[in-house]
Amino acid sequence: MWNAGKSLENAMKKAHFTEWIIAIENDEITGFCTVAKTECIPDVPYTPYIGFMFVGEKFRGNLISQKLIIKSMAYAKELGLDKIYLASDHDNLYER
Repeated sequence: MWNAGKSLENAMKKAHFTEWIIAIENDEITGFCTVAKTECIPDVPYTPYIGFMFVGEKFRGNLISQKLIIKSMAYAKELGLDKIYLASDHDNLYER
């Protein structure tokens, strides 16, 4: 089970996100992430963040996370930002 689900639900109720980045293949959502002003690390000046990265089980191993990160970086650049941050409490999750 994806542990971030409850946090995602709470954030959605508060309209916390700046933007959703969604991957779609053959009219099916394969994965998504958010681009948000804040993340799970309190009291830091860094912004924006890629958060709530999720790829459906049957679509994993196809570099969808990488494509979502690249799209998120492009979106941040469109906003005039030269950096975007990714926080995770999982070791080696995004190593590829």
